[in-house]
Amino acid sequence: MPYDHSNKIGNQGDLVKHAVLTACLRQLLATSKDDFVYAETHAGRPEYVLPTKGEWTRGIGGFSLNDAIDRDRDNRKEGIAGPLSDELRRYDDLFVGGPLSAGAKYLGSTGMAFRLLRDSGRAFQMRLWETDGGAHDDLVRYYRAWEQVQVAQSDGYDGLPGLEAGMVLVDPPKLDRDETDTLIQCFDRLPDSTPFLLWVPRASAYHGESQPPTESKASREFPDVMNNWSKCIGLQWYKWGHRTPGCWLAVSPDLEDTTSKVAKEVADIMGWTVA
Repeated sequence: MPYDHSNKIGNQGDLVKHAVLTACLRQLLATSKDDFVYAETHAGRPEYVLPTKGEWTRGIGGFSLNDAIDRDRDNRKEGIAGPLSDELRRYDDLFVGGPLSAGAKYLGSTGMAFRLLRDSGRAFQMRLWETDGGAHDDLVRYYRAWEQVQVAQSDGYDGLPGLEAGMVLVDPPKLDRDETDTLIQCFDRLPDSTPFLLWVPRASAYHGESQPPTESKASREFPDVMNNWSKCIGLQWYKWGHRTPGCWLAVSPDLEDTTSKVAKEVADIMGWTVA
């Protein structure tokens, strides 16, 4: 059965992924001169309605810049560099916008990218892949008036080889040995100059009642696997033992500084660990 992100929308992983996506895409749009092509391998739905009980309450629902802004202001009065970048503020202004409640709409990554691309005033195209039939149909309906947005009901990995894009978001729902092998093949065939952001969940491994849980082997080895293409940034919001206690972010070299800064800012605000 295809993966559907609806019950997880806005969770911890989405919060950091979307904040970093906003910052990286804005950076690339500001520096690129050609028509911009944005691609996603696992597009999901363009927008969601926050459920009454959902993981968003521990992600975007717990994300507020108010306290962080006050702390930033106090730090600056003391001559201490503040933790907040303009890019993180921009994500909050555009896509979170204050206290959230069940029933509110929250954009998926394609919806956010589409707004940033359209607001830039640039000529652009979007290439989106999604295997879930319902999510695919939602994408088609949402973008039906925009001929520069192409949506395919297929695996996005198959569409990436040789694709010349201004940015690619790779966002698989799991990380295991098979997925790692697929990622290796995918990045081996992606043009070297293509800017990319890759988000993957970190997972726990259980060793029986006599030993505490640790990070799974595929997740633990992931930074070494990606070493040929990028630096990995790890975040952890739960202790090992939860199914998804954190995530890895891997980005092309031109996006490393932006990703590191924004990811650390989100972690500081949320009380997470960067590791």
